[in-house]
Amino acid sequence: ANPRWRELEQQVEEEQERYAELLRAFQEAQQEQEELREKNRQLLHEVTQLNAMSSQLQREADANADRQDQQAALEESERNILQAEIERLTHRLQEQHEALAEAAAAHDPTEREYELEQEKEALEQGLQ
Repeated sequence: ANPRWRELEQQVEEEQERYAELLRAFQEAQQEQEELREKNRQLLHEVTQLNAMSSQLQREADANADRQDQQAALEESERNILQAEIERLTHRLQEQHEALAEAAAAHDPTEREYELEQEKEALEQGLQ
């Protein structure tokens, strides 16, 4: 029942209570830290998956762009081939038309007169 002894006991109890509070706070912080680590692991896993999907989508987009470029080049080449063929056939047709006109003029000198008469009639109809 020494007052000093009582005072020391009181101080020890207060220190034990403070220690217990600090220990609980430390344990709670450790628990929160572990939960955050687990969330971090989950998020890292999700980010890794999203990056993989993004890479796959980019590869597919690149492949599609390449296919579209190839298709456009093929279509352009086909258009050029067809245009050249049209020009060749048009030139050939024009040559044949000129040859026929020359042959007709050689056989029938009035053919040119007939053509001029047709043009004259067309012009007259256009003026009316």
